[in-house]
Amino acid sequence: MKLRIALVTLVALTLGVLLVWRNDVITPSVYRLGFFLGFATLIVWLMLPGEMYISFGHGSWKRTVILPIVMTLLMTPSIVLVEAGIAGYRGFASFMRYASLLVAMLGLFWLVAGFIVPLVLRRRLPKSS
Repeated sequence: MKLRIALVTLVALTLGVLLVWRNDVITPSVYRLGFFLGFATLIVWLMLPGEMYISFGHGSWKRTVILPIVMTLLMTPSIVLVEAGIAGYRGFASFMRYASLLVAMLGLFWLVAGFIVPLVLRRRLPKSS
């Protein structure tokens, strides 16, 4: 799990810098490389063996301090998908441009669903006494 998180976080930071950095060195082929790098990272993230959970201990202060970090780490795959879609949109000029927009919208949907689905489930589940 640590390898997955480190890999996806590193690619998310790299794609973020690529999308923000304006320079003559960054050509459409660099954006295309970023698109394929993001896709390959997500495939590796899904295929690597290992646990899909993180354990932090039982202290209440550990949970409150680690909560923002965990939320950020769990959102990185969807952020990578959004960034890869935007990089593909900037890099391609044909029908792949629209496919890249679809990838970015899928990542946004995944990101929003990560916040909305737990809220809906919390309201619909009966409270235990």
